[in-house]
Amino acid sequence: MISANELKAVRFSIILGSILILPGYNGGHADSSVNTGYPPLVSIVSPKIMPDGSIRIAREQFIKHIGTPGVFILSPENRARFRMLKAGKIYGQSIEIISGLSGDEKILTAPFGSLFDGSPVRINDNQARTKQ
Repeated sequence: MISANELKAVRFSIILGSILILPGYNGGHADSSVNTGYPPLVSIVSPKIMPDGSIRIAREQFIKHIGTPGVFILSPENRARFRMLKAGKIYGQSIEIISGLSGDEKILTAPFGSLFDGSPVRINDNQARTKQ
């Protein structure tokens, strides 16, 4: 026969056994408190404003982040910020953006796998030199 104290211990053990906490895990994103070295190196592009005033971006910039369509943009603090977008028509390799962008944002192009909303980023120096 199992006593009440033993039963509680078994229940407690089962509950603890079902919880898995991984170091550096923060809700599906890299934990910003874990120093993995430098922030990701990214390139930036601007959306293209068409003569009719519509905004287009390259198809590869339009991603799904946690199931939500959008892009990562560069904040003034050099952080990645996810911006939800509503897409319109597809024109070859570009997509019309119906809402979510004004046209003056700086869109991050890569690497999406290491970005999350608020993650610090570094701008590709080679890109900055070629734009000057």
